[in-house]
Amino acid sequence: MRMKIVFWALAMVAGLSVWAQKPEWERKPIEIIKGHLPKPHYPVLWNAQDNGIGNWQIEGDCKAELSTDFCLWNEQSIKLTFKTTPGRVVLKPARIVLPDKANAIEMWVYGFKSGKPANHFEVQDAIGKTFTLKTRGNTSYWAKSPWWGASIGRIPKEAVAPITLTKVVFDASDKIEAGDAMYFDFICAVTVENAHLPDTSKWDMSFPYKKESIQPTPIDKKITMGFTSDKKGRISFTFNGSGGNLVYVVEPKTGTLNDLSVTVNGSHTFKPMANGGVKAEVNGVRFLPTDTDVKATLLNSIFDGATLKTAWRLEKQGVSVEYKLQFGVMWRSLIISCTSEKGDFSAFDCGHTQGTPNPRLFKLTYLNYRWNYPRLLVTDDYFVSIFPDWYTSHASEVVDGSNHSWLEGAKVMGEDSARIMGGSIYIPKAGSTLNPLHERFFLTIAPDLESVLPNIPNPRSEYYEETGQLLYCTRMYDSQAPGDSDLEVEFWRLMADYGMREVFVRYHMNMWRTPFRNNHFTHYDNPHEPVGTAGYQQIARELKKVIRRVGPYEDNRVSHPLGPEFTYNDMAIYSDGTYREGWDASFQPSPAAQHRLEAEFAPKLVAKFGWNGCYFDEVTNTPPWGLVDYNPDIPGSATYLNVLRNYAFVARKLSDYYDGPIWSEGNAAFFWAGYLDTDYAQTNDPDSLPIVDFKLRKVNPLEHLNGYDLTRAKSPLDYLLSAQIVHGNMGHLWTGESFRVYHGSKLIKNLKTDDYRHLFRSYFMMLQLQELYAETKPSEITYSCGGEMLTATQMLRQNKPNEGKVYTRYANGLEVWVNRNPQEKWTVEVDGKSFVLPPYGYAAFMPGKLVEYSAEIDGHRVDYSRGPRYLYVDGRGIETQFPEITAANAYVLFKEGDATILIPLPFIAEEAVSGLSATCIQPLDRAGKPLAPETDLDVVDGGNARFTVTKEPFKYKLK
Repeated sequence: MRMKIVFWALAMVAGLSVWAQKPEWERKPIEIIKGHLPKPHYPVLWNAQDNGIGNWQIEGDCKAELSTDFCLWNEQSIKLTFKTTPGRVVLKPARIVLPDKANAIEMWVYGFKSGKPANHFEVQDAIGKTFTLKTRGNTSYWAKSPWWGASIGRIPKEAVAPITLTKVVFDASDKIEAGDAMYFDFICAVTVENAHLPDTSKWDMSFPYKKESIQPTPIDKKITMGFTSDKKGRISFTFNGSGGNLVYVVEPKTGTLNDLSVTVNGSHTFKPMANGGVKAEVNGVRFLPTDTDVKATLLNSIFDGATLKTAWRLEKQGVSVEYKLQFGVMWRSLIISCTSEKGDFSAFDCGHTQGTPNPRLFKLTYLNYRWNYPRLLVTDDYFVSIFPDWYTSHASEVVDGSNHSWLEGAKVMGEDSARIMGGSIYIPKAGSTLNPLHERFFLTIAPDLESVLPNIPNPRSEYYEETGQLLYCTRMYDSQAPGDSDLEVEFWRLMADYGMREVFVRYHMNMWRTPFRNNHFTHYDNPHEPVGTAGYQQIARELKKVIRRVGPYEDNRVSHPLGPEFTYNDMAIYSDGTYREGWDASFQPSPAAQHRLEAEFAPKLVAKFGWNGCYFDEVTNTPPWGLVDYNPDIPGSATYLNVLRNYAFVARKLSDYYDGPIWSEGNAAFFWAGYLDTDYAQTNDPDSLPIVDFKLRKVNPLEHLNGYDLTRAKSPLDYLLSAQIVHGNMGHLWTGESFRVYHGSKLIKNLKTDDYRHLFRSYFMMLQLQELYAETKPSEITYSCGGEMLTATQMLRQNKPNEGKVYTRYANGLEVWVNRNPQEKWTVEVDGKSFVLPPYGYAAFMPGKLVEYSAEIDGHRVDYSRGPRYLYVDGRGIETQFPEITAANAYVLFKEGDATILIPLPFIAEEAVSGLSATCIQPLDRAGKPLAPETDLDVVDGGNARFTVTKEPFKYKLK
């Protein structure tokens, strides 16, 4: 026995010595250690160290014990080791009674290492009724590494106080390894109050920015419109123009969209929204547009010479609902509005077409909602689009490609029928009612694609000109040890010496993590321990001296309970009354709370560090209906319009705080284009062959997106550059394994020569080109189809396959050819010369301004860009005769007074270069100091120079 005790004691000492070697923040949150969060946010009902679980009943195959492994405000927590998985552990605590005003229970959880547990609470009220509380939150589990998080369950309003906690239940799935352990501590009583969030619809800001909202604009601006009515009450809206004749006819008979038909060019009539209309469920009775047992009564019908206004009552099984249906017109669109005074309606169904021969649905690059795309319809003769007005809707969601319980998504239904989109969904406020129906849809029919595209009624970015002159860089997991800030500063000084200065660098959230596995989002401005505040102050201060913009990670779309400012009063809730979860165990503040949170945090952050830009993460990574707050106590509850409006306001305010451009995540960027200044250019379908018309014509005039889909960050550089150029995006720097966007990134000190070569190519093949297309709009976009160049309208109406070979002429005269075809080459004529573009090759030309190509010369691919800023060449290791220089490796040449500066990008090996128009040379170091006197060059071939590039000089001065 004594020997066992000795071994046990030695083991304890060894365990403690292991912890002693680690910083304290590896086991306890830094916010607690430093006193920023000296106690839990809410009154403590139980904690492990003071109360223990000795008098708890424990059911399940596990071991429960006090542990010092990981802890919070005390030095011990409860460790649960699951002996078998899957498994369930039921903990029945001794009497834990909540204060009468408490309406939620919070518990802190850590682990497992191999997965996240599921948990819930059971409570009993004063009259003996039992309630199961679904929880949200739980342990953080970012990168398969746990950290402390809070799990919270809300108590139903019908529960009668006092409330007693009777069970805590943990479930371990079969993905969690047997023998793995989790920890929990601190059960708290939460009292959530009405946050009294502002009604931003009353704020002084034009929204939408243009009164026409998303109304498509026809390319035929000389349309004439006419309106007629007949004795049967039919109203005809007639359009005449160079694009043909169009007549919408409404005959108010059923109160559904079966009453609507359209005739194209006097010969073809079809129903564009058959079986569309309102859907409701009142007192268990469902009303659907397809019902045959519904009595529809036309209460009122008024035609004022331009608009048809109708009012309807539907009756079924002794239940009735009422609504108003209105039809108006503008340009080639029929505007359909539907409203109600009561919250009776669950959906507005857009129906389907009847009589559209050979219908095809298609999608457009960057017109997407992250999870899905809006569809447009094309026949051999015309296009049809249907879009809800995002700026006036009171709905909770939009349904397009995917089905919903109330609506079917877009699909081709037959030889002459298709659903273009589902419609709008209304979801109840938490524990409350539906919003009254308030919808407006634009139905547009035209012979060309451009005339059915939605507009984006947003203001242009305030930093539009500047963001078109920047390359962008994501620094993720950049600083992991003391001294890394020095490496970071030195790297960007080096890049500036190579000529890379027009850069916006943004740092990721690891700067706020202590330890890295802490998926901790907070407005507290204290960077993590290895680098700390001084390190990031150094980075911001020194980088601003050599590049244009440097910004931090900032994300008030999520908030973690470890944040000193955290309160559930600000958090959004789902329709079921539980809290909206943010990224990995964090919570989502209500969109209406964002203004105050940013006003409190951002100015302090800027003052402390000196940032002059910001990465505002996540905001644009979902459509607005992905972030709806269903709290019935807030203005705009259960509406996605509230989200759209609030984030537009916050983005504009942030640019004031930072006095610089605001960058976000993309995915659904077009909703906020212009309110944000740049976004990751995420198509959400990166390998599809592009149809770029919407992106170039509608998004680019408002905001410059950068890079290409994050899911393809590890793709070859040629793939990424061609994608950026074809879509008119700004460049995102290739930064090798050091700068990867995802986990496992390495540091700058691990960059290899090839990483530098790719980095320089990603900069110098983008800057001069993107500046030219960023300043203007496209005047022509065509696609190679079977040897002929067709517009998107021709390609889609003729049902020709998209080869991914795109030509764009811009209004300033710039021409761009991009081959996104992954297998085929494309031969193009550029300034009278023939170029072979390999897969992901490209070329550009603007008279007197730019010649650029990434093309095959003599059977191998080379890169060349000659413009007003510099000459860049790269023979990719094979000696290549460019117009101004013959070389195998990459070089950039800048004009400096009467001299030319040549810089290897980077130096790879000694080589003889020739063809330069110079007679003398001087090698320079990185600072520009001479390493040797000027020497005469070996001038041959009519004045062209030849010399050898060696390792010692950083650059060369040529005259």
